[in-house]
Amino acid sequence: MIAMLLAALVAFQSDDIAKLVRDLEANDIETREKATVALLALGAKAIEPLEKAAGAAGGETAARIKGIAARIKSRAEFRDQLIAGQNNGMSYQHIVNAKQQKSLPDEDIDGVINELCGAAGNLMLKNYLVQAIAQLRILTAIPGLVKMLRDNQ
Repeated sequence: MIAMLLAALVAFQSDDIAKLVRDLEANDIETREKATVALLALGAKAIEPLEKAAGAAGGETAARIKGIAARIKSRAEFRDQLIAGQNNGMSYQHIVNAKQQKSLPDEDIDGVINELCGAAGNLMLKNYLVQAIAQLRILTAIPGLVKMLRDNQ
């Protein structure tokens, strides 16, 4: 099964992604979790190879791969909502809704906020992000906030 999985990946992505996908089949949970975190961190560039790998994988591994691809897509959609909402003041409300409705895991919401705080961009969006970090006590977003403040000095 691993050989088929790797064959599907070779044409589409680097050896790193192939190794991470292979690690999703590991017997120990720690290896699988590390691979999951690494694939999530790769973001959109991992979606196509993951979708190809899911087609070649079986059972539990295919479900795990599809779940990772879905989380990456959800994070990208949330990020896009925050960026689009900056023009009409809805960025803060999108964060509140996502937190209250648990539409994304907190670590994904916080990761997107951290990413946007650390990126160059619109001051209005950053204002909404700071408001959300303070009012919702998003402690894991503090590193991105610190980076943003340093970069804007």
